[in-house]
Amino acid sequence: MKPFYPYKALVRAVLSVCVFSFTFVGSSFAQSETNNPITYDTTISEAANGEGPFTWQVRVTRQQNDNSQRPAILSMPGSGETGTSAANLVAYGPHYWLLNGWDGGVKLGNGTHYPIIITIEQPAQNMRPWHLKAVVETLIKTFPIKPGSVHVAGLSQGSYEWGELIGFSAYSGDQTAMSEIKSWVDLEGVGPGDNFLGFDAAYPGVYGTWASKYGGRFFGLEGTQDSRNIWQISQAMNAAKANSAYFSYENLGGGGHCCWNSMYDPSVTNWQNVGTITNANVVASTNPASTMGSYSVNPTTGTNIFQWMLRQGDTTLASGSTSTTPVKSAPLPPTVTIGSAQTITLPVNSVNLTSSATAGTGTILKSCTWSQVSGPNTAGITTPSAWNTAVTGMIAGSYVFQVTVTDTSSNTSTAKVTVTVNAAATSLAPVLTISSAQTITLPTNAVTVSGTASARLGGASIHSVTWSQVSGPNTAALATPTQWSTTAKGLAAGAYIFKMTVTDNGGGVYTATANVTVNNTVTTAIPPVLTIAAIQTITLPTSSATVSGTASAKSGGASIHSVTWTQVSGPNTAVLATPTQWSTTVAGLAAGTYVFQMTVTDNGGGIYALTTSVVVNAKAAAAIATASQELVATEELQVASATAEQILVYPTVTDGSLNLRVTSDTNGTVQASIYDLNGRILQTERLNKQSTSLDKSFDVARLPAGMYIMQVLIGDRKRMVSKFIKR
Repeated sequence: MKPFYPYKALVRAVLSVCVFSFTFVGSSFAQSETNNPITYDTTISEAANGEGPFTWQVRVTRQQNDNSQRPAILSMPGSGETGTSAANLVAYGPHYWLLNGWDGGVKLGNGTHYPIIITIEQPAQNMRPWHLKAVVETLIKTFPIKPGSVHVAGLSQGSYEWGELIGFSAYSGDQTAMSEIKSWVDLEGVGPGDNFLGFDAAYPGVYGTWASKYGGRFFGLEGTQDSRNIWQISQAMNAAKANSAYFSYENLGGGGHCCWNSMYDPSVTNWQNVGTITNANVVASTNPASTMGSYSVNPTTGTNIFQWMLRQGDTTLASGSTSTTPVKSAPLPPTVTIGSAQTITLPVNSVNLTSSATAGTGTILKSCTWSQVSGPNTAGITTPSAWNTAVTGMIAGSYVFQVTVTDTSSNTSTAKVTVTVNAAATSLAPVLTISSAQTITLPTNAVTVSGTASARLGGASIHSVTWSQVSGPNTAALATPTQWSTTAKGLAAGAYIFKMTVTDNGGGVYTATANVTVNNTVTTAIPPVLTIAAIQTITLPTSSATVSGTASAKSGGASIHSVTWTQVSGPNTAVLATPTQWSTTVAGLAAGTYVFQMTVTDNGGGIYALTTSVVVNAKAAAAIATASQELVATEELQVASATAEQILVYPTVTDGSLNLRVTSDTNGTVQASIYDLNGRILQTERLNKQSTSLDKSFDVARLPAGMYIMQVLIGDRKRMVSKFIKR
């Protein structure tokens, strides 16, 4: 059994414009077919092979109210003329020439013929052959086309489409498509040969089968500078059936990919390419060889492309042909079929409406329109100009919807359908439970909230649950918001409200809320132990120094996170080489005193700092600086408890108050003196030391900013010194 292959096509006109409505009478020939043409645009919608639907734009020129069978010329432009633009239908080919003086007549030896002329525009580039087959078969069923007289023509990618269709097989051994086409004009066409479904015969031999079995005939033109290998098709056909295919090179536009209307031109009646050549655009060739096929120049009428096409099929004049204008008969209106009445119950508030129609004899369907006739509110009609549409937003009550179908003769038919919307059934609310209020303390920043819902006897069953956040200091992340239990993560200090929304199968919606309070962390920080480099003195031209420090966490304290060095003061801005390391070089120093601060942060958020100084002497003060360094060689500035034989001066950088602690086993008279770096005594205090430790405060607010030396003498035996900086 041959596999079933669906070709579904629905013809629906979207624009009906009469371009011609005249009767052309008379010629030099004894007979002429009646010519009372009408030209209009329409569309063909199809969903072949389950793909689509796709809508093809079509321009038709045919005889009004004359159903006598005639040949059909089907043309297709290229890839640049795809989509929905009506302008693409007249850019090239027969309909271009119908707008430019041609009346559509094709003169043969027995008189003037007026074929059905149809231009087809692809909805997109490279449409598959089963879609084009659906379009062609729709045209054959719709119009009175003579059997064995379907002639196709295409330029560039449009010709590729015809070649793919002729070679197409929907199943193994299928030759339906090639049997429906009598001749093919290929104008600089893209080479076919794709085998989309896997059943096509091999290229180009398949065209030999078309020629030998179905009398297929071919006319191909290729630019001298536009290689398309059209000769492959002509050679395969002539090998299978002698004189079945014409092939020639041409030099229109310099032989490039162009100039198709010059090829379609009805006034060009000589395409002879062998022997005496009179057409200056025809270029003879021997490799590959030019072939005349079934083409010949009629000595009386000549042979343009349209004449060649019609001569390949049935050339008898249409029955009853005469120059008399036929009498119009009133076309019948379309017959409309609509879907059955529907009933729904809230909360369902939408339905799908369907319709179809059959055109009356001699007309084509043009449009359909859905509208609402009545109802308790105005419903939403999703696609009012489509055959099938969704209707939404209905409330309880009865609605009537109508579809109106119009054909190309402006006849209309209507059909109506009723939709009944029942109110939602009264439902007993379910029983909801939810987590009680919860309190957590940072750094804990996640909590689980949960709930349940149980349907009551006679109530609707539970359909779904959804968690959401009502309020809070930030937006929490809900891990599983559609489950009965979910974890809220990323909480900050503050109050949150989370809502559980439960929906039952009766459309009822019920909610409950849960509160979560997040407290800030309350801890007592244990500071780390910091040490920092002692005060340094350098003399220009030396202009850099290294400052360093350490920090160690105490038991129970937070670990050390980071260190940062900054400049507190100085005569200019120094350059810190590695400010985020424990040791850094400070460079670019000028004469004066600099204060640098080491700031340490621990992982508990604590911040601690120590400062040290660098004194930069001018070059002339080198001797004084050396003496000062020797004087303070035994200084200690570490912030720690004093030990035996030490003095502690703090703070080492002060604005006014300075503390002195002397620790020594030696007691007696203590002389404490403050010197500047030039060795001058600025302040002296005599004290009586009676115990191991002696504490004394000094007011140094009036001292100028700079570095000073504190010297302590105990009796006449102990001398201890330290330095400090007055800001």
